[in-house]
Amino acid sequence: MKKRTTKSKLLLLDANIIFRTHELGIWEDLIERVAVTVPSSVAYDEVLFTQHGDQVEDLSIPDLEDDGKLEIVEATAQDLVSTIFKFDRLFTEILDKGEREALALIDNGHAEGAHFCTTDGPAIIALAMLGHSEQGISLERVLKEFGLQQGRMMRHWTEQFFLEKVREGQKNLITGVGLRRE
Repeated sequence: MKKRTTKSKLLLLDANIIFRTHELGIWEDLIERVAVTVPSSVAYDEVLFTQHGDQVEDLSIPDLEDDGKLEIVEATAQDLVSTIFKFDRLFTEILDKGEREALALIDNGHAEGAHFCTTDGPAIIALAMLGHSEQGISLERVLKEFGLQQGRMMRHWTEQFFLEKVREGQKNLITGVGLRRE
């Protein structure tokens, strides 16, 4: 991951954050104010378009990278295997492709200084189970920090929800729930 110097915080975004900020009409503001990275599987497989009623909009994450507005990062196959192998099969199945890639980037030291932003509970739990909860951030906190708050928050966007899932993941780490047994 390249170092960024012009923007104050580096975010590694899950697909759900891109969709939500688009729905709120703040996506362009977010990528102007914050250094954004997107896992390659999110950019090329998960976030292709959004639909509002009958209107379909191409999100074109690769074009935004070409314009210098964000960066697309890719985990290696070895990074993915080494990270996903830490979880049991059932837990791994509840994580989507983009979340697995983001977690692999963090777990293997390829997202130094980045904060993983997701509203998906299992992904937050997994981040804590890997011992990297300090590299996570709630959507609510991002919106507040960058003056993008848009009224009432859905529960899974909140800092409270994020912290609850971190505590659940830390408990799983201690008890071994969801982790592969050797």
